[in-house]
Amino acid sequence: KDVYSIAISGTNIFAGEKYGGVYLSTNNGTNWQQMALSNNSIKTFGVDGNNIFAGTYKSGVYLSTNNGTSWTQTSLNSADIWAIVTLGNNVFAGTDGSGVYVSSDNGTSWLQTPLNNKFVTCLTVCGNKIYSASFFNGLSEIYTSTNNGVSWSINSLHLNTLSFAVNGDNIFAGTYGSGVLLSTNNGINWIQISEGLL
Repeated sequence: KDVYSIAISGTNIFAGEKYGGVYLSTNNGTNWQQMALSNNSIKTFGVDGNNIFAGTYKSGVYLSTNNGTSWTQTSLNSADIWAIVTLGNNVFAGTDGSGVYVSSDNGTSWLQTPLNNKFVTCLTVCGNKIYSASFFNGLSEIYTSTNNGVSWSINSLHLNTLSFAVNGDNIFAGTYGSGVLLSTNNGINWIQISEGLL
């Protein structure tokens, strides 16, 4: 199996498989059960309380409110979704080519944000700020928003960022070709912490 994404909700672990949909483990990964969306490629998950969002290849975003037993396709239903994060009552979905969408009603409706022509490789949240790593016309950039995607500012990191992780006020960026970078001041400055990787 090719697993694109993993998410944890309570004692449940969800795995998104390249061709086989959503799998669930309730015993720390000892056993897995295929749950749903078996005809979909699951690229990413987002967890917000009891709501679990699954981003798919060209079928948009699905929502489960019952621990993955059943899923409902949201109105963002034809995009290639690469990243999902939640902040407060908002869900953000990063797409391949049409930027970032936001929903404030659990996916019933979506609004395309001004970051609208980008290939979004990953999203994360630190405090009240959203970080979007984007790729467009050969340029890799990080954008940030402090107002739920109403507007975005370009960040100082211009590397091909493939993944984010947040620990407290520390933001880690995994890049293509440049290892891991760390920001301790909300993404204003970055330092490379890649000894042993490069």
